[in-house]
Amino acid sequence: MLGATDLSTRGMVTPSAFNGAILMLLAGVVVGHVARLTVTAGERLHRAVELEAATRERERLARDIHDSVLQVLALVQRRGAHLDGEAGELARLAGEQEVALRSLISGAAAVPAAAARRWTT
Repeated sequence: MLGATDLSTRGMVTPSAFNGAILMLLAGVVVGHVARLTVTAGERLHRAVELEAATRERERLARDIHDSVLQVLALVQRRGAHLDGEAGELARLAGEQEVALRSLISGAAAVPAAAARRWTT
């Protein structure tokens, strides 16, 4: 728009006025492109910060679970492994849940369906 205004106020098109209009047009395109790149970079940075925060929270939860729940499950499984009846079954289930929970924390594999059913019952 500035280039068109410049050309119209001069009354005639000279090579320098024409070059000035072209340069202003190119400058506008470059500024627009840089502005778009800035917005895209800001969005990527925001996603990276969110991903890092989620990863840190997952690691914190994994440490808490490891320190509490997994230790209790391992203890129940070790102490009840040699028992018969319901106590032995409880120890076996505790061992299965420990394995399922460890795989869930590490993200290595999905929780087996049988283990997931036991968590809900």
